[in-house]
Amino acid sequence: MKPGWALLLFCAAFLDVRAGDAEPSSLTAVLTLRKPDASPECFDQSGIQAAVEARLGRAVFVGESSADVRLELTFSVQPGGGWRAELMLSSRGGRFLGSRELSTRAEHCSALDDSLALVVALLLDIPR
Repeated sequence: MKPGWALLLFCAAFLDVRAGDAEPSSLTAVLTLRKPDASPECFDQSGIQAAVEARLGRAVFVGESSADVRLELTFSVQPGGGWRAELMLSSRGGRFLGSRELSTRAEHCSALDDSLALVVALLLDIPR
C-alpha cells in the first residue's frame, strides 16, 4: 500500500472516532445569572452563553428540564473597588459540584468577560 493511502485511512479512522464522541457525551447546562442593576457593562445571560458556546463550538445551554448541571454566576462589587464573579456548579439534583471565583480591580466588570467565558467553558467541557 502506498504511504499516502495509509495516511488517508488513518485520518479517516480518526475522524470517524472523533465524530462519534462529539455531542452525545458533552455536558449541557442551565445558567442563572445575578448581577447588580447598575452594571450594564457586565455580561448578560445571552452574552455569556454565546461566548461559551463559541469557545466550545457546540450548544451548551439548554432548558432546565434537560440540563445535566446548573451553573450560577453572580457578579458583585468588591470592597475597595473592582468586581468579583462567583461561579457555582451543581448537579441537576442539587448536589454541589464545585465553585470558582474571578476578580478584577478594573472599574468595569466587562474586564472579566474573556476570562469568565474561558473558565465557564472549561467547567462545562467534560464528559457526562
